[in-house]
Amino acid sequence: MPWQRDQKLFKDAIQLGSARAQNLFKDSKNISALAGLNVYQDSHDARLAGFLRKDFPVLAKLLRERFIPVARAYRLANPSEFASGTDYGRNFPDFLGTQKWHGLEAAAPELAGLEWNLLELLYTAQKIPIGLENVAEASESAWAKAKLLFDPSCRVIASSYPLDQIYEQEAWRSADNTDLLLWRKNGVAYYRKFERGEHELYLSLAAGLSLGDLSDSLQAIDSALFTEWLQTGIVYGIRWY
Repeated sequence: MPWQRDQKLFKDAIQLGSARAQNLFKDSKNISALAGLNVYQDSHDARLAGFLRKDFPVLAKLLRERFIPVARAYRLANPSEFASGTDYGRNFPDFLGTQKWHGLEAAAPELAGLEWNLLELLYTAQKIPIGLENVAEASESAWAKAKLLFDPSCRVIASSYPLDQIYEQEAWRSADNTDLLLWRKNGVAYYRKFERGEHELYLSLAAGLSLGDLSDSLQAIDSALFTEWLQTGIVYGIRWY
């Protein structure tokens, strides 16, 4: 039907920048058909850029005046088919990885990945604590067989940059590697840099090793770390065997 064809032309003009839809309109005394169409397109750009700015506020500050043209390029590469902007930025970190960056902006893709992961944490399920009532009186043999249960929200981000400093908008100069641990507790997303030796320990235990199965070097990790994991909700339970 003609109106469906015209509707699609108009949609393509707004989302993809097609000029064909200007033929649907007539020039007026004060504005041309193309200029009128650009008003709708600019409004659409601003709306979608607003979604990205809301989900990636630190990135927007890092990119400054370049954020808007990058947001428009993303819009052209990923036309939105959804009425809600909730998932609009899902592919933004990957898209940024296809762009050329210089200087401090080179951290943009990984920074965007951190911001999106922190958003996703808010929608992950949280487990009810189990097995913690036996912590105080557990025997040494019981601890050797124990397996720590990490909250499902836990995830690791490995970066070529000091993402924690960049996210907190601190001054940084060197491109130091940074491994971050992300998790959620009581509806709040948290992150922090792994302590020395903690990343290897986390990966071993998250893979299902019992405390007694750890190598001597990992067993030597300060027990205060286990206490912190329990208190912060990184570990929600212990399975005793």
